[in-house]
Amino acid sequence: MTRRIAGLLAACVAAPYLMAFFTLAFEFFSDGGPVVETPLDLFKAIPIGTLALLLLGLPLLCAASLLAVVLYGNGWERPWHVVLAACLLGLCFAGFTFSWELKKSFALLFQGGLAGAFCGWIYWRIAIKQTPDKGHAIDAA
Repeated sequence: MTRRIAGLLAACVAAPYLMAFFTLAFEFFSDGGPVVETPLDLFKAIPIGTLALLLLGLPLLCAASLLAVVLYGNGWERPWHVVLAACLLGLCFAGFTFSWELKKSFALLFQGGLAGAFCGWIYWRIAIKQTPDKGHAIDAA
């Protein structure tokens, strides 16, 4: 159970940073607007992600916890189940969070879904994927 909680926390902490990074990267590669002019400007995702984590971290944790309970209760623990469900959660969360901006850019939905998919993989990797019985990082010579 501690692995599931750790995976849930790691995914919820990573989500705002990934969303901020994908938003800035999309702006950099699409038109290079006033926020992102050079590749080093992508580091602006760190303070933006931190602010988003402070403002939206608890609602995201509640929604992700509910999703994890539904996935666990139904036995949906294959990687594509978790990634797809988290992608949909990211899509919905971005839609509700940025509903005022969606008239101008539907790319925010795509970025939310992409961040959700990455976070689903993070959750699956930490919480569900098990290491082999004799698996270890370094072989003794």
